[in-house]
Amino acid sequence: MKQKFRRLLSALLAIVMVISGLQFGGWTQEAKAATTAGRTIYFDVNGRTEFYSDGAVPAVLFKSGNGADVGTWNPMIHVKEDIYSAVIPEGATYVQFRRSNDEHSRSKTIELMDSYNYYQIKEGGWAFDNLENDLNWLNQTEIVTPADYVTIYLAYPGDNKPTVWFIKNGGIVKEQEDIDSFKVDLNSTKYDGFYVGWDGDGNQTDHISLNEIRTSIAGETKVQLTIGDWNNDNNRTHAWSATAFLGDQSLNIPTGTFQKETSSYYVSTTFYDYYSDVELNGVNRKTLDGNFDYTNNTDTIQARTFNEAVSSYFKDKLSGTFKPLYFGEFTNTDTDPSYYLYDLKYNNRSGGANGTGAHQGLVDGSLNGSNNVTMGGIELPYFNKEFLRGNNSANVAIGQVFENVQFPFIKNGQDYWEFDSSNADQTLRMKYDSSMAAYYLDRVGSTGKVDAANSSGSTNEPGFFPFNDSAESGKAKKLNYAFGVRFDIPFTM
Repeated sequence: MKQKFRRLLSALLAIVMVISGLQFGGWTQEAKAATTAGRTIYFDVNGRTEFYSDGAVPAVLFKSGNGADVGTWNPMIHVKEDIYSAVIPEGATYVQFRRSNDEHSRSKTIELMDSYNYYQIKEGGWAFDNLENDLNWLNQTEIVTPADYVTIYLAYPGDNKPTVWFIKNGGIVKEQEDIDSFKVDLNSTKYDGFYVGWDGDGNQTDHISLNEIRTSIAGETKVQLTIGDWNNDNNRTHAWSATAFLGDQSLNIPTGTFQKETSSYYVSTTFYDYYSDVELNGVNRKTLDGNFDYTNNTDTIQARTFNEAVSSYFKDKLSGTFKPLYFGEFTNTDTDPSYYLYDLKYNNRSGGANGTGAHQGLVDGSLNGSNNVTMGGIELPYFNKEFLRGNNSANVAIGQVFENVQFPFIKNGQDYWEFDSSNADQTLRMKYDSSMAAYYLDRVGSTGKVDAANSSGSTNEPGFFPFNDSAESGKAKKLNYAFGVRFDIPFTM
């Protein structure tokens, strides 16, 4: 009896095994739930940027053995580079991939396996409407290490922006042209290093490995890479330095001795100097080539880091008719920066009925309870010392603050105190008196006048450029337009 029972049980088990292997509606029936719930799987689009272009990312839908949906379509989480992840839910034995924002695109369904967790698009031409034979599991069971990004700011001789070539095993895998900065993933599997420079033999640095970066930057997340002259291998030298206050190295403040003018009225002021991208690399603008090349319709002097910090500051706070102010060139009207509430006419055009003069209504009509300027009720970051000195989304000093600077006014013919920047005799230059450990404005007069500049070159008309000398007069790239001033003037009404 026991022997017959064993034979009957064996027959029943065989029937179950046969049934569990039957095909039903294109899905393989499973007799047991998946044992992979809670595991992370990875999807590598392998350089196919079109897979996540126009706002799309890879999406997944998990399914059970009988073809039933386990959950709904969900976008995958970006891990690093071209790699996205998702967690397998309870009861799932299959996974389906497609673009997240295209429900009509073809998709690929594959069985989940305990020994694999990394799915990669094959190399070669492929399209969204034909994914069927374009994907394959890779035998990579280890967890993918998340990205460990380092932002590298470049300091380099001359005005021509360099190129970075990312390499792996000696071969170039990608490049970025005309850059001031770029990001490197220290845990990258796509490249093992890079070199920077310009086209031409010996005009680049040596191969800079990811390991060299790790050892050189000592845990920093923002660093400067200085490209120098040629070394003994006929390649350009390079050196590393931290960037938290690197912009301060771009300052050019002459020293002098403060001599109070008996005929002037002094007001206590605070100056705020905003760093452009080149200044964040420790480069003073006076060393740049003088004039812009407007013929190629490119914007060469930018303050992207500064502007992105301002954009993040106002994000989801500012509304209504107010627009943040951004700094840098905006002559290329084909380029629309992605800064929050960016508006070209506020940053590149004059206001007024006839198109001349400054825009009005940029800020609120009165100060707040802390005597600070606001825009739509929000204090402006341009006059916030903590924001400029590192308490911002970039976590670096994006400007310098000069406090208690004595600003001289002179009395005009109508018996009013004035400062007239269009009068060359009233030209002022920021200087530092070491004996007082203080900054002051020196009236350098017409011999030190600094003319403004436009697309035609020098305007031959003086302006207010307290951070420039006469040698930079009329030379657009050298002129420092990016600064603000707060005047605290006592008066009685």
